[in-house]
Amino acid sequence: MKMQKGIAISLFALLAVLVCVAEPAPATGIVGRTYMNEDYGFQISLPDDLTKWQITDKTGGFALVVMKGPAGARFQPNVNVLVEILPRELTSKEYFEAGVKSLRAFIKDFKEESRREVKVGDKDGYELIYTGRMFGIKFKWIQQSVVKGKYGYIITGTGVPVNFPLQEFRSIMSTFKFLSPSSVASSGKLFTTWAKIKAQ
Repeated sequence: MKMQKGIAISLFALLAVLVCVAEPAPATGIVGRTYMNEDYGFQISLPDDLTKWQITDKTGGFALVVMKGPAGARFQPNVNVLVEILPRELTSKEYFEAGVKSLRAFIKDFKEESRREVKVGDKDGYELIYTGRMFGIKFKWIQQSVVKGKYGYIITGTGVPVNFPLQEFRSIMSTFKFLSPSSVASSGKLFTTWAKIKAQ
């Protein structure tokens, strides 16, 4: 009986140590209306008032997560997040200017409407609003970008001018935050979008 009691106490003590030491690693994916990515150390949510918007990480493209506006519009507005592993060290300003240069080359009839400095999470970043044509259709975009460490973050809102999601985009961006290093798992697969873009 004493031996069984001693084993039970030892097992209880071992379990207590394991519970204290083993912290649950955060998952990458969607829980409710929040997307968290442990590899790139950020999270973003759909605010409660955007009841007709949906969130998905089944994007089939470069974006890690896409938030889609109300269905039924001819061109559904959306907000998406892209993270790149940078080929070299860049400031947020350099990353922003390189992005604008790429857009001028890629978007037909590119027209910059405004640019300003903004906070992306707790970091200094940049916002750009612009228009242009793709597939013969005029679109309008709002984009915020920032560099943190070796990663470049680009969050973009897209729509046609009549249903341009400006307020929705800024509401969604108010939820964007970087996770503290202690909250980020040390392992995980990294997706190099920069390499994929260069390969095209």
